[in-house]
Amino acid sequence: MPRKKSITRTFIRFWTGALLKLGLPAIFGPYRGLSAQKITDEAFPAQKIFFSPEAEIRATNLNSSLRSGELYPGIGFRFLQNAKVTDNRRCAAVVYGDQFLIPKASDDGPWNVVVGEPFTGGVIHQSGFKLLVNTSSSGSVEKGIFVGSWSPHNWFHWTIDTLPSVWLAARLPDEYDNFPILLPKKALDRPAWREPLSLVIGNRDIVELPNDNYLSVDRLVWIDSPTCPGPLPTEKTLTRGNFRAHGSALNAFRADILKSLNINESEFEPARRVFLARRGGGNRPYNQEELIEVGNEFAFETHYLEDLSFESSVRLMLETAILIGPHGAGWASALFCPQNITAIMWSWEGARNDNWFSNIAQIRNMNMKVLLDFQSREGHFWLDKHILRANLLALLT
Repeated sequence: MPRKKSITRTFIRFWTGALLKLGLPAIFGPYRGLSAQKITDEAFPAQKIFFSPEAEIRATNLNSSLRSGELYPGIGFRFLQNAKVTDNRRCAAVVYGDQFLIPKASDDGPWNVVVGEPFTGGVIHQSGFKLLVNTSSSGSVEKGIFVGSWSPHNWFHWTIDTLPSVWLAARLPDEYDNFPILLPKKALDRPAWREPLSLVIGNRDIVELPNDNYLSVDRLVWIDSPTCPGPLPTEKTLTRGNFRAHGSALNAFRADILKSLNINESEFEPARRVFLARRGGGNRPYNQEELIEVGNEFAFETHYLEDLSFESSVRLMLETAILIGPHGAGWASALFCPQNITAIMWSWEGARNDNWFSNIAQIRNMNMKVLLDFQSREGHFWLDKHILRANLLALLT
């Protein structure tokens, strides 16, 4: 049976893909040919602006203080009728008529909407701006607020790319007070994810987004995100970071989180040296224990953020003067560090333009250095301990 299903899907992709390349409409059962487009103010005007356009945060891993000079669009919300949404972990997207709409803050396309298998968002074929999408619905709701669904299993994308948009829902006009938030089930199933969610959700109900088909929404509010984690253009430039953010919005989100936790930042005196460690090495095991020993030589405390409550991790960051650790989701917590601290992160050459964490550094005006010296050894990452020691010596002496 699985083989028959695979053959059928391959046939559908071939046939409708050929129609898409010819510019002809493709409809085969639930599969539809859609056009990937950025949502525009002309077609869907922003109903209210929460934050005005400003110089974007787009750091590079070679220089976290470098400014791009380009503007991040203003942040507001848009209203759509008869739209479809799903848990697409590759991008925030709304199906509207024959359009596959992505955020206005995205770089110019075409974009890599299909990024290998498994397919997400029902998208199984792409040719430039043209997509083949399984738009079958598992149900419908009268109303809802869409805040994106980027990699909800990942702590960074949940904390930085999703929760700020949930937080903005409190600024919607009163007429939307009874609109529920649409969120991926994968995130809601994690107790640790719900802790910061409880600080921003207010009294709104939650409707779970399906991850294998679409949810039809009669009246949809789509809140612009203060970050744009993708999709990336098919033709990427090597001269800047892949991702961008709105610094004022994220700093305001940070301030409200501290207020919700009854934390007075002025009471903290940052002095701790913190090594961000990961239980079991995380998704990318590396020679962590060896590097922890190097950190110990310089009085770094080893902390596993997954062992801490959200509030405890925020308090730890507020007490931190120097932060070090590997490329990973734990750097989301660095948003709560004081301004002007020092940081060292190690990553690999292939992640040169993956500037998520350097963007956080720029938002908090950190002096951050990224070491692109991770090597692969027998399926594991490995950083020469002498490289870390030399950089800590240069930093501290």
